[in-house]
Amino acid sequence: MFPLFLAVATEAGSVATDPLSLVINAGPLVKVVMGILLLFSVVSWAIIFFKFKLIKQASQSNKRFLELFWQGQNLDEIYEKVDSDNESPVAQVFKAGFKELKKLMSSGTMDGNSIDNIDRSLRRTQIQQIDDLEASVPVLATVGSASPFIGLFGTVWGIMNSFQGIGATGSANLAVVAPGISEALIATAMGLLPPFLL
Repeated sequence: MFPLFLAVATEAGSVATDPLSLVINAGPLVKVVMGILLLFSVVSWAIIFFKFKLIKQASQSNKRFLELFWQGQNLDEIYEKVDSDNESPVAQVFKAGFKELKKLMSSGTMDGNSIDNIDRSLRRTQIQQIDDLEASVPVLATVGSASPFIGLFGTVWGIMNSFQGIGATGSANLAVVAPGISEALIATAMGLLPPFLL
């Protein structure tokens, strides 16, 4: 274990400073800080598993669609077969472009602007599919950037408690300072760990 988690000897015996004891014996505010960090960890893991599953499904659906696309004889046939496949982002882009193409062909206004309309439709659907795949990812970035500061707040609070202990006893020996410093450092350690490793 890390040196910060070693027991601190005192005149009356020893004070346990292993990680579990530090969390159990921590002050209320430090427990709240650690609870917030634990909540961040649970949320991060949920997002990671959800995104992993979503991207895996999208990848498999894209593969199936591309196989269908390159084996298809004409676009109408491909569109009919792929119409039920809603998980493939590539299929969604194809469907948007094909709908725009059919609309322009039925109106009989196929010219240079028609290509621009199809291109805009493809780009709009592509951006929408990327946004769907990237949804909730900013939460991971926010949690990753906020966690160290939340842990640092726990550290500052633990050090303040240590100084209050020194002021109350009038003594600056290790037995007075060590529990508060240990409590402070465990909050820092939890804050510095990536949330998905807690």
